[in-house]
Amino acid sequence: MPTFSDQCADGKEYRKKLYTYEEIPEIIGKYVLPQDWNNDGKYGPERYIEAHIW
Repeated sequence: MPTFSDQCADGKEYRKKLYTYEEIPEIIGKYVLPQDWNNDGKYGPERYIEAHIW
């Protein structure tokens, strides 16, 4: 889970945060899906959105 890794200290607002189901569409709308802008990993560790559903 790169978003919680100390190796990803780039200051992005979504680092080390959890989002509710209702908040996810808003953050996707703001940043777009990672597979659309970083499908080859050239721009960092974001290549997909990981979800843990409890």
